[in-house]
Amino acid sequence: MISEVTIPRYLPNDSFHHEIIDFVKVSLNDSKTVSFMGLMEKYAFFCVVYDAPECRFILSVCYENGKTWSRAFDKFEYCEWRDGDTDETVKWNLRDITNDIICNIEGFSSASLLIED
Repeated sequence: MISEVTIPRYLPNDSFHHEIIDFVKVSLNDSKTVSFMGLMEKYAFFCVVYDAPECRFILSVCYENGKTWSRAFDKFEYCEWRDGDTDETVKWNLRDITNDIICNIEGFSSASLLIED
């Protein structure tokens, strides 16, 4: 028996934003490598991976006719480092990391709308 793959479709709205925020929170709490993927409207396929051993999120977006774009969001850029912090004790800035992931994904949807006109 062959199983179908169903890819969730999202709209740039609060529901999508909350799913990304929840994914980031759960990823950091569980400290496991996990992924979250879907279609942003019909314009871009995205995959966000939390690479636990490297303490970073990786976003890859497929858009237009098979073009791809990727970006890493690592701990050193998105953590609020204070005196005495170590790799184990430093806290991620959840607002900044989730906002940047969301804006990057939604940006491909907006850019595709301009291309269609």
